[in-house]
Amino acid sequence: MIKRIIFIILCLLLSLTGYSFAQSTAINTGINWLIANQNADKSWGGSASSSVILYQATTEIISTLRILDNTGLPYIDGLSWLNAQQVDSVDFATNRLIVRANAGLDTSNELNQLLAWRNTEGFWGLDGDYTNALVNTSLALLALRSASYSDSTVINNALNYLIAHQNTDGGFGFYPSTCSGCNDADDSNTYMTALVSTTLQQFQQTTSIATAVNKAMNYLIAHQNADGGFGSSPSTVYETALALISLIQSGQGQAQPLQNAINYLTTTQLSNGSWSDDPYSAASQKTLDIHRGG
Repeated sequence: MIKRIIFIILCLLLSLTGYSFAQSTAINTGINWLIANQNADKSWGGSASSSVILYQATTEIISTLRILDNTGLPYIDGLSWLNAQQVDSVDFATNRLIVRANAGLDTSNELNQLLAWRNTEGFWGLDGDYTNALVNTSLALLALRSASYSDSTVINNALNYLIAHQNTDGGFGFYPSTCSGCNDADDSNTYMTALVSTTLQQFQQTTSIATAVNKAMNYLIAHQNADGGFGSSPSTVYETALALISLIQSGQGQAQPLQNAINYLTTTQLSNGSWSDDPYSAASQKTLDIHRGG
């Protein structure tokens, strides 16, 4: 389940950047598909989905609509649905904080809750009672960035935590090793490598951050699949979009691997504008199209 949740959350990363874009037929078709598949209660995610999936899908799609400046009634209704939901985890708090910050709304409640969920080591798990997780710490940093949070001690400690737990192959996994010298950290994967790299790229590029980002980019390029996509075989639309976004933001926008990934995404879009009739994939791809200029 956690990997599915991460697929949804990661689309929010580009809400922290201000890229210009050109509307294209592919983007318009995809957005129309998303709007047509909004639930009756104004959430997204399918009527049979769990509350977690509904929450995550809705935050992703609201962010996509906002980046596209498509802030009509579907966006407003979706935001109203989101604001009425209970925030009961770090993931929920980060999602809603970023969405509200992008909308120019007050984020103090979400920010205070997020800070309260720092554990005794100063990092984040699912909430304050859980042990550290690279995924939750990365998401928390992105939320703090979107809220213009300025306590450098909190931010730098979290950044150093991420860097210290980069795997020797340059990638990142969901959870770090449980002790110094132990060999029980999660194996690297595309999801987390793209997430942590993109997180690190949002902050001042010190030598240690730049080195970590470069290693992560090398990991991603080395793990591109033969079809041009990314993922733990087979390629997936969302992992490919995440990896491509991270590579482009790092300054590697002219490399052939990027064109191969774009080709993979272009050829997997359905005629109705979606990817696999999946609102998560459709929204993530819309964000990618915006990022690279339509």
